[in-house]
Amino acid sequence: MKIKILYSIFFLFVSIVITAQNFELKDPDIIALKEKAKSKDFSEEIVYLYFLENYKPTSEKIKIKRSDYIEDSICSFEQTFENNIRYVVNNCDEEGGVTINIFLPKIEKEKIKKWIEKIYSAEAGDVKNKWYSGKDIYGPEDKGAGCYYEITPTKQKEWSISIFCGC
Repeated sequence: MKIKILYSIFFLFVSIVITAQNFELKDPDIIALKEKAKSKDFSEEIVYLYFLENYKPTSEKIKIKRSDYIEDSICSFEQTFENNIRYVVNNCDEEGGVTINIFLPKIEKEKIKKWIEKIYSAEAGDVKNKWYSGKDIYGPEDKGAGCYYEITPTKQKEWSISIFCGC
């Protein structure tokens, strides 16, 4: 019985390690994302749409908060997707802008940066973004209003991508 439990734990650990090592961040289909985002049936962020279109959800939306100022509207939630991807959004402050945190398995940082640039081009307006010198932050060239993306490693050997959009 103990050997069976040890084997189960071992295979669970190996499958988690293999999944993280084989993880590939799928290329965003910018045109499709823009078209879907324009749809009247879609009211979420393009980043969330990307995950819905490319990775199978492994949980329902959890930790849901509802807006005080827009009737029956969800302003904050968390959801997990295959490959141990976690998506967390908070848009509950009327004037605070939206904050998104994405947790991804560890892959090459350059791949994350290319993904960020493509995702931004799918949702970008007139504001041009750039990578700030010596930092893992992608934000408006004038450092003013717009969307900022910051990449940081976590203790759990994954990447955290924080996205803040606001004035």
